[in-house]
Amino acid sequence: MQNETKQCQNCKIDFVIEPDDFSFYAKIGVPAPTWCPECRLQRRFASRNDRSLYRRACVMCKKKILAVYSKDEPCIVYCPECWWGDGWDPQSYGVDYDFSKNFFEQYLAFKKTVPHEALYQANFVNSEYANFGFNYKDCYLVMGGWDNEHVSYASQVNNTNESIDILTSSHLELCYESVQCSRSSKLRNCFGCEDSSDLVFCTDCRGCVSCIGCVGLRNKQHCIFNEQYSKSEYEEKIKVLNLGIHTRFEEAKKASQGFALTVPYKFARFRSTVDCTGENLSDCKNALQSFFWAGA
Repeated sequence: MQNETKQCQNCKIDFVIEPDDFSFYAKIGVPAPTWCPECRLQRRFASRNDRSLYRRACVMCKKKILAVYSKDEPCIVYCPECWWGDGWDPQSYGVDYDFSKNFFEQYLAFKKTVPHEALYQANFVNSEYANFGFNYKDCYLVMGGWDNEHVSYASQVNNTNESIDILTSSHLELCYESVQCSRSSKLRNCFGCEDSSDLVFCTDCRGCVSCIGCVGLRNKQHCIFNEQYSKSEYEEKIKVLNLGIHTRFEEAKKASQGFALTVPYKFARFRSTVDCTGENLSDCKNALQSFFWAGA
């Protein structure tokens, strides 16, 4: 079987369906897609809301709540306490399926009759403005994750404490504006760093301590723009940089971004992967164009 080029019926841009894709569609018994991958992704995103919160009332207990459904949505919404409670029976909403009618039309009509949970929360303590996770304490606008405490403005994080502005990271403490980092503390404006501490403007550094604007270092300390300094020299440089002043901080940030463009990068961040394409994968096999995933 050869690949096939089709035109997306939504955006009218050509896209390619690979032979392996056809084999998978045949395996699960579905036709080949008529929308390109980007449009299919947008359609999936449009069907699920995790982060936009609305004020409305619980249909059962009538109290004011936050929900991922606005009051204009044609659906029944229960607060988490009522939804998980014994005051209603989900099976009582069961209906017979009509094989002569369109499945999706029936599903949409059925979906409007069954109560929805306002927010996906499990064991949340003082974390009203958060969603899609479990074991949150004192969190604010954290959307997706588990075992977080004193975290604000974050998405897809877990086992993180005392941190702000974090994305797709885990096991962090005292971190700020960091993305795809893990098992680290005191990171500021870092990307893809692991097992490190006290880094600023660093990218893809592992096992590093007290570095600024570094890229791709392993098991280093007291480095600035990948240049090694002694501890005393590093401390003097820190005083000169004076990152506590906003203008100086922004100047150093801009300089680090320029320096990062001069350093070679690994083609992708893979760990224990076999025959995969994408980015940020670990313990995966035969994954095509996949991102941010740790296999079982």
